[in-house]
Amino acid sequence: MTIIQSLVTIMQELWNLLKATAYYFIQFCNYIQLHEYIIPFCIKLIISIGLISATYAMILIARKWIAHIFTSSNLSNDTYLRTQKGVYYSIAIIGSMIVLQNLGVQLTPIITLLGIIGVAFGYALKDFISNIIAGLFIVIHQPFKLNDEIKIKDWQGKIIDISIRYTALQDDNTIIYIPNSILYTTTVAVVIKKETT
Repeated sequence: MTIIQSLVTIMQELWNLLKATAYYFIQFCNYIQLHEYIIPFCIKLIISIGLISATYAMILIARKWIAHIFTSSNLSNDTYLRTQKGVYYSIAIIGSMIVLQNLGVQLTPIITLLGIIGVAFGYALKDFISNIIAGLFIVIHQPFKLNDEIKIKDWQGKIIDISIRYTALQDDNTIIYIPNSILYTTTVAVVIKKETT
């Protein structure tokens, strides 16, 4: 019985100490007007958590959309992985920038610097970028597929690979790698083989 009473007394003392500590902490916060900083920060933190959740949801939606497109197009696994990573990183970067801006980080100088770097890289890699964009359009619109035989300019052959940068044709013992920008901006003839009866 004495042990129980001692435990109850200790618990009461701890409770009184906790109440007193909370009271003096609240008084201290009111004295230095800490609530003016904590409440806005908590609101920004909650909004940031919501934005991170929305970014993650968009990544999941993009994953399903990309998987659907590439499953129906029968393209190579390497092309699928590259496109997947590109879309994921784009969404993650945009989401991170929105979260940082919500937390009060000034992004204008960073965006300006990235814009200048982007223009420089875009000019230096314009052919590379045009091939990638054309490759994405080819993947989405599917004017031709794997194992189709096509004719473009002086080349003719069966399509054995469609990647983000180029499309590979096989003609007899020769493999021809044609940049996607040429395929997308030039007339392509799909050869239809007649079935012999």
